[in-house]
Amino acid sequence: MLKKQGEKQIKKNLKKPYFYDFSMKNSLSFKKDFSKTYENLIANELLMVYDEIFYDDDINFIISSASLGILCEAFANKDFIKLKSKKLSKKAKELGLKNILVLSLNEQFNFVNDEIRFIGLTLNTWLISKELNDWD
Repeated sequence: MLKKQGEKQIKKNLKKPYFYDFSMKNSLSFKKDFSKTYENLIANELLMVYDEIFYDDDINFIISSASLGILCEAFANKDFIKLKSKKLSKKAKELGLKNILVLSLNEQFNFVNDEIRFIGLTLNTWLISKELNDWD
């Protein structure tokens, strides 16, 4: 279970469930939403490495200890993220983040917007090189 980031939200103690067994999740729901399954896959990988992970409405996962936000956008490209970067940069500054990692299936990129570094990696590259991250 991940806790929602933010003072107001932590007081409510909102949590978001993630499943280790994807077949269990799929059997419990009629809707097969790929983006939720993709986010669930990334959450499971993060839970193996980090103790405290938060989530937000704009940024999927927030790891305060690494000053990192993770955005799960399976079909995003650099241009799409650049369009969203102004809003995301503002949110990242509010949360005290320095980097936003964008995990997609198709494109890698790296750019800076308003002192926030956006690192785009394909999912397979990130899964292979999780230990060799360059955002610390």
